[in-house]
Amino acid sequence: MSKNFHLLIPGLLPATQFKFEQSFQNLSQLLSKAQIKPQENLSLESQMIKFFGLVQSTLPAGALCALYYDVIERTQTDQNFCQVDPVQTRLDAHTAFLIQTLYSHLDSHETSKLKSALDILFDPTNQLNCQEDSWFCALTKMEDLSANPIWDVLGKSLHCRLPSGPDAATYQRLMTECEMLLSAQSFGTQDDQCHVDSLWFWGFGTLPEIINTDFDLVLSNEVSIKGLAKCANIGYAGLPKVPTLDLLGDNILLVDTTLLKLQTQGAITDWMDKIQDYDLGWMSLLLEGLRSGEVSSVNLDLGQDIHYKITKNNLHYFWRKVKSVESFI
Repeated sequence: MSKNFHLLIPGLLPATQFKFEQSFQNLSQLLSKAQIKPQENLSLESQMIKFFGLVQSTLPAGALCALYYDVIERTQTDQNFCQVDPVQTRLDAHTAFLIQTLYSHLDSHETSKLKSALDILFDPTNQLNCQEDSWFCALTKMEDLSANPIWDVLGKSLHCRLPSGPDAATYQRLMTECEMLLSAQSFGTQDDQCHVDSLWFWGFGTLPEIINTDFDLVLSNEVSIKGLAKCANIGYAGLPKVPTLDLLGDNILLVDTTLLKLQTQGAITDWMDKIQDYDLGWMSLLLEGLRSGEVSSVNLDLGQDIHYKITKNNLHYFWRKVKSVESFI
C-alpha cells in the first residue's frame, strides 16, 4: 500500500518576505503543483489537539512527557503534570523576550547541578524530573490557569504572554524566584554564552482518556508529541537522520519544530541550511515517491494559513509552472 505523509514544519517558510540564496527546487515543485487550500492559521498545539481528537482545550505536554519516559502508565489519567522548560531570555528597556530552550546546551553534569539548585524552590512532592530532552513536574492538583506553549512564545515578548488565571500567581512567583536564583549562578555552555536564566511552565493537565487519530506513525523531535502518539497506541520515533520511505506506517505525521526554533533565535544561516537539508532530503524523496506511486499524497503545513496537498496527478498539471519558494511567502 502506498503511503500518505503529513508534514507539519512551522518555520520552514518565513512569515514575512525573504530572499533566499538557494532555489530549493524540490520544495518549489511540490508547492507549485499542490492543491492550495486556505485554512485557519492554527497554533501547533491546536493542530495536535485537532489531529488526535482531544477534548481538552490545551495539550497536556507534561503528562505526555511523563508517559513517554514511563514515569506513569497509560491508565493513570488522574495524575497532573506540567512541562518545565529551561530557557534563556533577553531583556530590553521595556520587556523580556524568550530566546530559546537550552536542552542541547546542557550535558548531564550541568543538568544535575541545575536540578540540585532548583529543587529548593519546589515542594518535595512536586520535584522536577529532568530528562535529556524534556523536563516536567508532577502536581498534587489540577491547576486553574492558562499557559502558552513554548512554541508560541519563542522569540516573542513575554508581556501579555505570562500564565494567567486564578492559579497563575503561584507560577509567576515561581518563575521570578527561579530567575533570582539562576542569576547568581551560571548554568550552560561557556563557549557560546548560552545560559539558563529562567523556566517556562506550560502543558498543564492529565493524560487524555479519549484519543482518536487517523495516523499510524508519528515522527517528531518533540517529546510531548511522541508521548501523544504513545498515548494513542500508535507507532512513534524521532526524526530519522536519513529520510526514508521504509517506515512501518501508511499514514505518517512528521512534526519538526527545529526550523521554528532556529528562526526565532535569529540563526539565519543554520535555518537556511536546514531548509536545504529538507529540500534535498524529504522533499526530494517524497517527490520521487509520488512519481513512482510509493506515496499517495503529501500534505504540507508550514506555519502559514495555507494547506498544501500534492498527489501524483497534481504533478501532471503542466499549466502550473514551477515558481520560486519566495512566491509562496
